[in-house]
Amino acid sequence: MSTAREFEIPVYLKLMKAVLAGGDEATATILRSCGHQVRTLGPIDGRFYYLALSQPGAAVADVPGLAELAGEGGIRLLASQRRLSAKELSDIGGTVVREWSPEPLPNRPMSVMAQPKIVFNPRIDSLIQQIDTLSILNWLTRLQAFGTRYTYAGNRHAVADSIRRWFLALGLADTRIDTFLLATADPWGNNRQYDVAATLQGSLGQAEMFIVGGHFDSYSQSPFLLAPGVDDNGTGTATLLEFARILAAEPLDKAVRFVAFGAEELGLYGSYYYAQKVYREGLNVNCMINIDMIGNNQLLKDPRRFRIMAYPGSEAYTDLLAQAAAAYTQLDPYYSYEVNRSDSYPFYLYGFHALWPHEYIFSPVYHTDQDNLQFISLEYTAAVMKTTLAALATIANAPSTVKGITVEDPGTGSTLRVRWTANSEPDMAGYRIYYGTASGSYQQSVSTAATEITLAQLQPDVMYYVAVRAYDNDGNESPFAAEVSATSYSIPQRSDLMPCRPNPFRTRTTMVYRVGYEAGQSQPVTLSVCNIAGQRVRTLARQEQGPGVYYRSWDGADDAGKPAATGVYLCHLEVGGRSATQRVVLFR
Repeated sequence: MSTAREFEIPVYLKLMKAVLAGGDEATATILRSCGHQVRTLGPIDGRFYYLALSQPGAAVADVPGLAELAGEGGIRLLASQRRLSAKELSDIGGTVVREWSPEPLPNRPMSVMAQPKIVFNPRIDSLIQQIDTLSILNWLTRLQAFGTRYTYAGNRHAVADSIRRWFLALGLADTRIDTFLLATADPWGNNRQYDVAATLQGSLGQAEMFIVGGHFDSYSQSPFLLAPGVDDNGTGTATLLEFARILAAEPLDKAVRFVAFGAEELGLYGSYYYAQKVYREGLNVNCMINIDMIGNNQLLKDPRRFRIMAYPGSEAYTDLLAQAAAAYTQLDPYYSYEVNRSDSYPFYLYGFHALWPHEYIFSPVYHTDQDNLQFISLEYTAAVMKTTLAALATIANAPSTVKGITVEDPGTGSTLRVRWTANSEPDMAGYRIYYGTASGSYQQSVSTAATEITLAQLQPDVMYYVAVRAYDNDGNESPFAAEVSATSYSIPQRSDLMPCRPNPFRTRTTMVYRVGYEAGQSQPVTLSVCNIAGQRVRTLARQEQGPGVYYRSWDGADDAGKPAATGVYLCHLEVGGRSATQRVVLFR
């Protein structure tokens, strides 16, 4: 994803270890030059495309005219010359199958996160102990009483409206039903479907929010007649209502929006609609926490085990949920990577951090008319709820992740200057800067109330990793930290030019050069970019400079501001009577 972002390559689908990207042969050359394996699927044409999200290893049924274009694990892209019927879609064999349109996804950078920090907090423990098995039973009994909550059932609006009224009764006045349309209609010609969203504002009035979601629709072998869906996904909907019941009386510092999604069983349609909605509205969503099937612990040799579905780019959130389980419950987390089959997946596709706790063993009555209260462990459900609420409260009650961290090398050989953007929370107290010579492992830390600091007494020419965490007046510290790295270069006796980074590049590359002591305290320096024939394209520096470390960037344009052509260029440094050259490749 970082290569696609750097070279502005459109990404249409994210798998676990691969992406579906658009481009021509030049794009393929860029990707190969960056060390990626490339397979060409052919042009996007007028065919109908489908995304099948299934358990890994499930076979695609032999549907006439249906071809599998790409796949990994349980995510498969299929194509057909005609639109498939609902019956043919159900025969494909995926857990959910949805129509797919080749629209570029947002490719937002996911910062490298330092290891999360979580310690036992009595306030959070008091909060999660309010989760009550009798209250959970009440919510599940109400949901089971609908008989069916099937996507196409005639009572689906009544179900959504009941959930809306339950949120209102809990004191969440900002509760509404969002209507979206499906391409296929129910037997009565109605294609309207519904999400229910209830927002609880944070006590600090911050714009940042968390989405806690889970689908309310159900499925069985006779879904119009009976689909109680207590585990799948009454337990998820009950979690939203139980969290709302508790947090309405004790709001977290940051806002929480509870969303009960419709039409999940048909293809994650409600969550796709909502993920796209919040992305287009530009909402500041810290993380989407998805609750789907947390009630079954039958057949478990160790009834404490539960799964955490680990999304690429959200590993720090996954680790924090595991830490919350250890700090507040007896649950034993197990990491899993089947991330495609529930409502957190669309949020992941749209570039949001995602978290999904799940029962360890899949319910044996999943998608049957036996998915009822008889097969639910209320104690196990409550334990997973407690773990999840503890993780949510840890993040939402602490200062946000510090942003805008930069590290500069002043050229002394023993110091680095660190700067960052100030946090906006009104109860901020200061910042702790952690640093060390191994990523994620920091031997030293310092504190300051300012937004910059100089780290001193460093080893020369050694890479340092730096993380900054904010802390508030109550001592809560940012659980996550974006990690950056830099080297405090010693000033050499002779001048030299470092390799360009990134290389190859499309939009911008950076050059680092060092002016040595060889010719005195100040000397003429010229840094230029030439084509392969030696003709000067751009002058980046021409001035007197003393010994030190310097940085210059090239945006791929010549001295007149005209974009340079694709090709190999020479970055040439002249200091006094000495010179050095590095090659860089520009792709358009």
